[in-house]
Amino acid sequence: MKVSDLRRIIQEELASVLTENAPAKEKETKEAPPTTKPGTTPKRRGFDKPAPGVNPKPKASLKETEKELVNKITQRFLKLKK
Repeated sequence: MKVSDLRRIIQEELASVLTENAPAKEKETKEAPPTTKPGTTPKRRGFDKPAPGVNPKPKASLKETEKELVNKITQRFLKLKK
């Protein structure tokens, strides 16, 4: 028996053992079905229409906030002056 024959036999045995002990191939994963109908686009809500059930708060006028700020500043000033 030559060295090349011995080497070939060993390689064949190793290949057969490795294929027997190899982990099984995993099954292909299935994709989830689409949540929307194919060929349709989702509807968009316009900017001018508020969402149903939502009551947006009115924005404070600039005059009210200016008055509040002036009152706070005058109160601090009067406290420091005493």
